[in-house]
Amino acid sequence: MSKEKKKGILPTEKNNQDVSLAGYAETLANLKNQILNAQLKASISVNRELMCLYWKIGSVIIERQMNSGWGSKIIDRLTNDLRAACPMMKGLSLTNVKYMVQFAKEYPDFLISQAAFGQITWSHNIVLLQKLRTKKEREWYAKKTVENGWSSRMLVIWIENNQYHSKTLSLNPGSLMQETSQDVKGASVAIYNTETHKAIHILL
Repeated sequence: MSKEKKKGILPTEKNNQDVSLAGYAETLANLKNQILNAQLKASISVNRELMCLYWKIGSVIIERQMNSGWGSKIIDRLTNDLRAACPMMKGLSLTNVKYMVQFAKEYPDFLISQAAFGQITWSHNIVLLQKLRTKKEREWYAKKTVENGWSSRMLVIWIENNQYHSKTLSLNPGSLMQETSQDVKGASVAIYNTETHKAIHILL
């Protein structure tokens, strides 16, 4: 008796199973990609909304400072009251609120622009505000962050090594990335493969 019969599966049934599974791996891969893409789009959308909210909070405070003479004590009180009213919301520290004000000052046209600042995280935006003086430089680094998937820590490294002015992201094994990769964990870096002559991205 054949192994198929012993297991209670006739040869014809086995053939039907093989036919029904044809293209299964491809279908699974396609569905996984659709799910991941949808999750990514949702995440980007949520992040954009959060950046808009922070900009609006900063803008309201700026308007009150200009028209109602709000000082630092009122900002402190507002921050505390917002935290009490929205205990589940993170990011409402006094330091963060001050960055929201700076964010709104630096990008007055944020809501109507298509700038990359809305596509990167708040941590990335804080790095740009802390490290750079001009909007042109910030926008360049923001676009490169979106293109390359840099973490905020990796963004700091690129800024501190003045990549904007060199306009070259070195992929040489003996370059900046090799020198700094040992000190940066959890970041994505580009390494140049001398055999394939292609850059590959790895997670440290």
